[in-house]
Amino acid sequence: MFGSKTLAEWRAILARQDGQWDVVQEVGEMQHDPQVQANGYLQRADYGDGTSIPMVGLPMLFDGIPLPVHRSPELGADSDAVLASLGYDEDAIIDLKVQGVVF
Repeated sequence: MFGSKTLAEWRAILARQDGQWDVVQEVGEMQHDPQVQANGYLQRADYGDGTSIPMVGLPMLFDGIPLPVHRSPELGADSDAVLASLGYDEDAIIDLKVQGVVF
């Protein structure tokens, strides 16, 4: 059914109805979306070295405030803590790193 009309035609038709609707977007298009901008969902994720990149946060607000975005941890950032919680001591963890088993 949706293939029977152009996007422009569907926009005109759907604009006449009550309720919310929108076109599914590609990730790269999100930064230009007026609602993303109005709700503050597009934020800059700081990499800690003076660089940052735009990132779309979660599409929800808490007390009218979007959740902050941040970059993911580096590979192996929590390896020591996880291995220690499993009973590995510092020497065993270092040995695993030297062997290339963990980062």
